[in-house]
Parts: sequence; C-alpha cells; structure tokens
Amino acid sequence: MFNTFRFNQQNKEVRFGSYVFGPVVMRMYYFLNKPDEALEVFKDPDLEDFFAQLGTYQILMDLLFENGKYQDILDVFEIIKQRQHQEAKYPKNVVILTFAACFKLNTADSFKYGMDLWKELKEIGHIPMRRAITFAAGLALNQNAPHIAFEIISGMHQQNYVTVRNLKVAALADIGRPEDALPILRSVLDVDVPSQKKQTFSEEVIQKLRASADKTGNKETIYEFQQIVKRLSEGGHITDEGLDEQLCMQIAETFRNSAQERNQRFLAASFSRQDHGRARTYARPGLKDMY
Repeated sequence: MFNTFRFNQQNKEVRFGSYVFGPVVMRMYYFLNKPDEALEVFKDPDLEDFFAQLGTYQILMDLLFENGKYQDILDVFEIIKQRQHQEAKYPKNVVILTFAACFKLNTADSFKYGMDLWKELKEIGHIPMRRAITFAAGLALNQNAPHIAFEIISGMHQQNYVTVRNLKVAALADIGRPEDALPILRSVLDVDVPSQKKQTFSEEVIQKLRASADKTGNKETIYEFQQIVKRLSEGGHITDEGLDEQLCMQIAETFRNSAQERNQRFLAASFSRQDHGRARTYARPGLKDMY
C-alpha cells in the first residue's frame, strides 16, 4: 500500500499526457490475487482520484467476485455511485457485476437491494445489458418470486439466448403456467438446422416444468409436454448444465480469420504490431449463449 501512495505522488508530479495508472495498479492486485489490499487502497480517500476510472472499477469488482467477496462488491458499487456524475453513475459492466453479486448472495437483503437497483435503473431510463437482466431474473427466481423473474425476462427484445429461454420456462413453471412454456420448447424444434449448433434447455428446467405440468393434472398438457421432451431428448437439445451454471458461465472467445482481421484492423490503427498469420482472439459477448 505504501508503494501505491508513493506512485500516486509521483503521478501527480510527472506529466504522462492522458495516460492513467489506476487500472494498471489494480491489474497488479488482480494478478497477485490480493482482493483485500485492492479494496483497502480503493477506499482510501487520498487515492480517490488515482482510482477514478471505469476500468479500475471493473477490475476491482471482478477480483472481488472471483474471490467470493460479494457483499464487498455491493459496497464498492455504492462508492462508485457517490463518486460518479449522474450520466456515468451506472456503468453497464459494473451493473452486471453488482447483479451477479446479488445473485450469488441469494438472500432476502440482496434480493431487496437488487430489485431496488432495478427500479432505480428503470426510473432513469437505463437499459441494462443482457447478463444484468438474467442475473436479476435468476435472483428473483431463486427468491421464490417467479412472477418478478418473468416480468424482468419478458422485457428483453432478444429472447433466443439459452439463459433467457431457460429462465422464462422456469418462471412459467413456478408460476403454474406450464402450458404457456410448451411453445418455447417447441420453438427450438421448429428452427432445428443440422449445420448449426443445437439450441438447448437445461435438464433442471425440464424437470421443473415436468413437475408443474403433473401438478395441473391436465392430461392434454402432460401428454404434449412428454411428446415435446421426447423430441428434444432425441435431438440432443437437453443438457446437464444447471441454470446457475449457465448464468455464471464465462463469455467464450471467438476467432477471426485473416480476412476478418483486415476488415477490423482500423480498430487497432494506433499499433504497429505485425501480423504473422496467427488468429487473434476477440471477446464476442453472447454468441455462444445463443444456443
């Protein structure tokens, strides 16, 4: 921590143009896996300006998440809201990590915190990213509020992500409307293309829907459910991944070939690094989750 103070003083005395060192120092703490030390320096009032960058916030909260310090994430989020101006009060990736922390805590208090935040975001016209929405809906589902989960997830424009499909079916099952979930299951069969990766449902969600259908006692609904699930199973559309596992799954990287690389090279125009023909990795959020 002493070295951070000394570096902060040197940073004030020496001009480095527009370069900032807060994210660099926070990456050091991340690399060394020092969440407590990182949190301590972040909270220090004397270092507030040094760590006043969006990148710093994200790295710190991710470090805390990786170490299971979910309540600390909520505390950091409150500090960020106090430090930031209104237009930058709710950085999208910071909001995702905050809802993820609420989801992991899965308590009555974290549920209230998450729903209050959701209401706050809606009031100011903030549109959360998909992962924030699914974490919020997953939290509501785990807290026995499927009607809230259904309302949250139904507001999304894009409904064909695997997490969205599974959450919606699970919510309908818990609400007691299994017949309304059957068209969602059937839609996967209607668009099944052999050359594409299969769209899937979690076995956990299928079993939840089975129990909901059986509970109705409606023979027609139960029969239709059984027929659809039989086709889903035969087509390889049911996976062993649990819903919690799907929600917390890391975003997969995709690869660009040389032609795609040339088309996107303007994004890195300020770098003179030569291309030796190796494929580069690009984080493309959500592509894997479409299935």
